[in-house]
Amino acid sequence: MGGLDRMGDDAYPLQTTIRRQAVAGSKVAAYGPAGAGTPTALVMVMDNPSPQLPPTLVMDQLIAGMQDGAQETSADVGNVRQVDPGALGGVLRCTSIRSSGRALPTCVWADSDTVGVVYAINETSLDAASALTLRVRPDLEK
Repeated sequence: MGGLDRMGDDAYPLQTTIRRQAVAGSKVAAYGPAGAGTPTALVMVMDNPSPQLPPTLVMDQLIAGMQDGAQETSADVGNVRQVDPGALGGVLRCTSIRSSGRALPTCVWADSDTVGVVYAINETSLDAASALTLRVRPDLEK
């Protein structure tokens, strides 16, 4: 997937939490370079739950849900930036989720078929997180 290998189910602590909270049918996995001890990205992908809605409205709902979830866990969702979604289209937005003094660059996409989230574990900027998302997204949507 974008030059990264799928890692085990216990590769990243947040993986279990996200899997438990994810919508039924979602796929949650960590990915990293071959032989790496820690993942580069934690990814969640699911079928678009509202394919009849424009991807922009689905995205608005996703971001609102992330903000609500962050408040419940004493985290903070930073400013949300619209990013070019690349050749696959749809809508792509990135933000940093801050918790326990650490920022986790995160990108979310929505199109007519899928919704996905890429937590860029080893990145520090939204630009790097969006580049990672654009690199792995084509393989995730297969």
